[in-house]
Order: sequence, then C-alpha cells, then structure tokens
Amino acid sequence: MYQEAELISEMGYPHILRDLFVEHVAICGFLRYPNFFRQDWIDSMLSWQSESEYGCMVNDKGYQQNFWSKDAPIARRSSPEEKEKGLVPDEMCLPHSTMFALAAYSLSWDYMEENCK
Repeated sequence: MYQEAELISEMGYPHILRDLFVEHVAICGFLRYPNFFRQDWIDSMLSWQSESEYGCMVNDKGYQQNFWSKDAPIARRSSPEEKEKGLVPDEMCLPHSTMFALAAYSLSWDYMEENCK
C-alpha cells in the first residue's frame, strides 16, 4: 500500500485517485505504520479541503466528476452568517473523503504527539 500511495503522490494526486490515497493514509495510520505520517502528504490532503470554515473535502473548482464514486456529494447548508448576508454556498462536500481525511489527520497528530517529543 505504501508503494501505491507513493506512486499516487509522485503522479501529483490525480483526482480519480485522491480518495484511494486518503484511505491508504488513514487505514495504514490506524495500523500505526509510521511511513504514512508524512508531512507532505498531510499538507496535500489539507489543500483539498474547502476554503470555508467547515473544511470539508471538495473537488477542485471546475473539476467534473465523470466516473463512478462511492462518495455522494452533499450540498453544504448556509452558515448563520451566510444566511444573514443572503449568500448560498455552492460547495459540494464529499462525506466519505472528509471522514477518511479527518481520521488521517487525527492519527497523524496522535502519532506525532507520542513520538516527536
């Protein structure tokens, strides 16, 4: 799995493989494989989050998902501030990817806290 994650990284994290990459990092992190706690990988995953205060995983602007995916996008609700201003968010959160990314971040943080003192 590490070689596959490394290959995805070297390929520049193609959209179609991002979900698989995040799953690899989360699952192998859960199994405590330290090679998966790479700062460059965590930074890349963080860059795929939305810019809103909610931080859910989203596809890049202009990217059309034209392949089968297990991640059904969910339209994000307006925050109280957005409602007050009459703004309607156009973000489509990817719940599956968001959940695995959150697991990867949490496990990475836990690992660093335990081993980087």
